[in-house]
Amino acid sequence: MLSELFGDADRAAVLRSLEAGIEAGAEHYRRLVARVRGQNSSPDATEELEWLARALRAADQT
Repeated sequence: MLSELFGDADRAAVLRSLEAGIEAGAEHYRRLVARVRGQNSSPDATEELEWLARALRAADQT
């Protein structure tokens, strides 16, 4: 599944970027920006992004 999502991408770099976004609260800011713009935002995806980070970490250990 991860190969289908990321292909030849450097998974360690993807994981670093993903973790940085999670730590920075990117989903929270994305929702706030949508609200300020008067737009509907999609549901918070933090839980899914954390799951993806765990999957990337687990794949790295195999």
